[in-house]
Amino acid sequence: MKIPRILVIEDKIDIHNLFLGQVAGRADMVLVATIEYAEKIIGRENDFDAIALDGCVPGDEINTLPLLKKLLDKFCCPIIAISSSKWYNKELIEAGCTHSL
Repeated sequence: MKIPRILVIEDKIDIHNLFLGQVAGRADMVLVATIEYAEKIIGRENDFDAIALDGCVPGDEINTLPLLKKLLDKFCCPIIAISSSKWYNKELIEAGCTHSL
């Protein structure tokens, strides 16, 4: 059975740890904390089963919408909006995320 690969694009380490704790041993997690590093990862990899995307990486202003467009162009997997702001999650869903937490 193939272990799922999940890309988490989030700048807060406590959220990284939360994801790691929830999926320990059941998924391969790729954790990135900047848009620039996320772009490098998506430029060279194409085998993610899901992507979790924060609205603000880093900071407090929504800035991942251009990255979301790149993700949508390359991947056909679920892309989950994971912002702590309901408004940012709504913006990400309207821009193309398939799910929201």
